[in-house]
Amino acid sequence: MPESSQQESPVYTVIVSEKGGHERREVFRSGEVTVGRVHGNDLVLPRGNVSKRHARVLYREGRFIVTDLNSTNGTYVNRRRIAQATIVREEDKIYIGDFVLRVEPGAHEAVAEGRGTQPDREPNEGRISSIDWDRPSSFDSQRVSSGPPARASVSEAPAADRVSTVGQGPDEHMAPHLHAVAEVIRAVSGALGDIPVAWSEDVRQRVNAIVNEAADDLMLRGAVPAGTSLEAIVTQARGELFELGPLDELLDDPAVTTISVSRYDDVAARRDDRLVRVSPGFSSPASLELAVRRLCARGGAPVRQGEALVERRLPQGTLSALLGAVTSSGPLLVLRRPRRVAGSLDALVRRGTVSRAMATFLNYCVSCRINILVVGAADDGASTVMSALCGAASRERIVTLAEDDDFAPEAATRLSLSGEVDASRALQIAAAIPEGRLALQLSSPAIALAALEAMGHGASGVLASLASSDLRRALIRLPADICALRPGMSLQAASAWVQGSFDVLVEVARLRDGRPRTLRVAEVGYSDQSAPVLHDIFRFNVQRVAVGGSVEGSFGPTGYVPRVAAQLQALGANVESSMFSRPPSR
Repeated sequence: MPESSQQESPVYTVIVSEKGGHERREVFRSGEVTVGRVHGNDLVLPRGNVSKRHARVLYREGRFIVTDLNSTNGTYVNRRRIAQATIVREEDKIYIGDFVLRVEPGAHEAVAEGRGTQPDREPNEGRISSIDWDRPSSFDSQRVSSGPPARASVSEAPAADRVSTVGQGPDEHMAPHLHAVAEVIRAVSGALGDIPVAWSEDVRQRVNAIVNEAADDLMLRGAVPAGTSLEAIVTQARGELFELGPLDELLDDPAVTTISVSRYDDVAARRDDRLVRVSPGFSSPASLELAVRRLCARGGAPVRQGEALVERRLPQGTLSALLGAVTSSGPLLVLRRPRRVAGSLDALVRRGTVSRAMATFLNYCVSCRINILVVGAADDGASTVMSALCGAASRERIVTLAEDDDFAPEAATRLSLSGEVDASRALQIAAAIPEGRLALQLSSPAIALAALEAMGHGASGVLASLASSDLRRALIRLPADICALRPGMSLQAASAWVQGSFDVLVEVARLRDGRPRTLRVAEVGYSDQSAPVLHDIFRFNVQRVAVGGSVEGSFGPTGYVPRVAAQLQALGANVESSMFSRPPSR
């Protein structure tokens, strides 16, 4: 045969190993080899789990490519089910039914001497040097992506309405993969009983053996779904059996601040201020509950027998979970991780979180020690605004109390109130420090009451944040919480106490495009009713939603001159009344 023809279709050997049988070698020179159960194929594999025309091996551009021919049980390369043309190298294994195939360039010596199983093929002594197993090829781009990676992948979730949210439920495309993972885990529980929170080392080895057997069974039955792989199935099964499943990678990522699981297969996380979906999720409600129990046990606070509402402060963050029959779809989990937040008013202006006029006004309020309350839902930017306000007071001695986000400067004194410490008295002592300032996260009614009592005893310049969906709801809920701790106090008196304690109110929210905005800067008007009367000083006005979901709008004063303006001027701030003037309409 001419040399050019040999380069187009070199001699190569297909090594065939059958489960429980012997190894045989077939020599080919053709550029295409068909594999199947019946005669007429170039390579016949006579078993019931092999289709009549099962797969094809091609030689192109110095590479071998295997393609599945819509077989019933699928074709696998290195235990990954393939869905399109896939390059195979010398060390790769092709799984077809009960058979394992390997392709080697050149003819085996025994075949070259005439002792092969197919003497009608033209042998060629030695190995064919024209085959370059590592040379780049245009077929590299066609190599199949075998489903989910070994660890959970994270993709951005679509935004909706005011808060960036995660789609509409779990990723249905991952359901077959998760069913296969659950089947492997059931094989372990069927052999060893209930899955424990912790395994002994000798049992772990037994578990690994059962997992491998179950995975092999999936492959032999052709039960590995298209778009995934045995490797991905086995990796996730081991992750759920031994560790925390999809939570492991998220907990290792310092950019992730919140993890939420609304259903076992619907996992989301907030990373770098954006909500993202984690895929794949857990394979079953039992695996999710096991992860919750492991988190608590490793944090030294194991879940008690029959405990349905689980709340723990763990090294990884603050965990809240519902277990048992409380939810119809299995456990529910939210894990908020403490984070270090740094910011400045100038940075907020550059990001579009506040306007320059807002920043100037808030800077005056901080310098004149006005009490400010910042309200926003969790992870909606309230901590960033608090950090900017603390930065404006960086020359003072800041004493901070924050359970979730650390928004105070490095030099701040951080309080930790636990046990039988009198929170109210502790804050009063901290506020008495010369040039001291309290920066507080009102994370519980007790802390909120202690802050109000400290301000009632003369603490000024207090910066406080409260988690709430909006300002009006915050001013309704906070007095009710105070009444619960002070049974003899009326709701009207509690409302007046709250409204009289804070001079300026700031509402922050994350809009549907994912960007945090200061929606309003306001003060509370006097009222005889328990419901608050808010007077907006500055407001963000939404103008339109652009193509792609970006929210366009503008900040502007409302024309209302706040009472606090006179107080600022009396304290020496150069506050001009034009700052509050509404621009003339065009």
